[in-house]
Amino acid sequence: MRARIPVGAGLWPAFWTLGIQKEWPSNGEIDIMYDYKGHILANIATGTDQRWNAHWFSQTKSIADLGGAAWADQFHIWRMIWNEDAIELYVDDILINRVPLDQLTNRDGSGYNPFKQPHYVLLNLALGGMNGGPIDANLLPAKYEIDYVRVYQKKLLDKKASFLPGQTWNDLSGQVINAHGGGILYQNGTYYWYGEKRGGAESQGVNVYSSKDLYHWTYENLALSPSADEKSDISWGCLMERPKVIYNAQTKKYVMWFHLELKGKGYAAARAAVAISDSATGPFRFIHSFRPNGNMSRDMGLFVDEDNRAYQIYSSDENYALRLVQLTDDYLQATTKDSLLFRNHREAPAMFKHDKYYYLITSGCTGWAPNRAELHRATSPFGPWQSLGDPMAGPDGALTFGGQSTFVLPVYGKKDAFIFMADRWNPKNLLDSRYIWLPIELKEGTVKVSWNSNWNLSIFQ
Repeated sequence: MRARIPVGAGLWPAFWTLGIQKEWPSNGEIDIMYDYKGHILANIATGTDQRWNAHWFSQTKSIADLGGAAWADQFHIWRMIWNEDAIELYVDDILINRVPLDQLTNRDGSGYNPFKQPHYVLLNLALGGMNGGPIDANLLPAKYEIDYVRVYQKKLLDKKASFLPGQTWNDLSGQVINAHGGGILYQNGTYYWYGEKRGGAESQGVNVYSSKDLYHWTYENLALSPSADEKSDISWGCLMERPKVIYNAQTKKYVMWFHLELKGKGYAAARAAVAISDSATGPFRFIHSFRPNGNMSRDMGLFVDEDNRAYQIYSSDENYALRLVQLTDDYLQATTKDSLLFRNHREAPAMFKHDKYYYLITSGCTGWAPNRAELHRATSPFGPWQSLGDPMAGPDGALTFGGQSTFVLPVYGKKDAFIFMADRWNPKNLLDSRYIWLPIELKEGTVKVSWNSNWNLSIFQ
């Protein structure tokens, strides 16, 4: 920023930033310029274990030392350099403060760094108050003159963007993507990734991210949060798992289904739950939860056919039955068109269609531990379904490469292009559960998923 600032008693011009997530100061604050009682301040604040109590990294420069009234009469340049190493704050190329980025985590035990997220930039002139002190009326009207504000961002180094299955995957703000057991919706040129927000034993809601290219993801919102209402089915302490979102063109609503377990009930409730939104990024509003046609409903997926009929695929009967139910036209309820697909101890269903066949990939039921995947095929959603065995090939293929199926993603604009999505669960730190995305090979009515540690969309013709 190039500006001329007013100085004097009770005048408090500022050029600063605040992070977009969490409340102050856990969202992070950077004071690129504060004129505070005759001193230029360059501050950075992080959160602590006490609400609204900041930990400050502060440096000051006296206006008198800079040149006094003559200095204050001139325009000056305030500059911040913020990169992966540190945040540096300057005035007229004089370095006032520098703090390494790895020192800027909140001091509350969370390990959260508020400077790995987008920030708002704020410019304001405050007068008086508890901090500014009494105002010298002779200085009014005061003028904070801003010549320009310029923001430069280093161009992303694409490095031939690729998928690295099982590696840590960060969003564009540098935070680990937190969208487990999820699914993806493509809408109007954008992919939206919905998944479980994990960070402890209890569910923390459903996150949503957006991307244009499937490689680079922007955190958008907590699309659905547990409720503070103890009487709600989704009150804090419930389990919200395997969220999937589909768009209803008739009602123009985004509809989320997920597996819900009620607070304090373990896995006894076994319900399907529904929420809706007017926007792909939410917030979603919880509608209801129930057992489809009285059947237990645990691990689940959604599938929308070419005729816009939608289906829920779900594990039932203590996960010894896999069922499919057609949804109502508004996608908010289950119809009575509900059928047993097959009896087997299976969960984590991921369904897709190619040419005349419907395919279904499932996992065995071994808790958090990985196991062998199984592929089924049919010519109708309601079957009959034929087992084609394990479609995985390569190291640890018999254990689904250490993961568990969650979704099969059709790649928009590419023929015969599908991505197998799985979670490599880490029960000791669910936030660090990794993602396994692999290309699906389709040939003569069968499916093959081969391990590839580094690949990109050019693999699809």
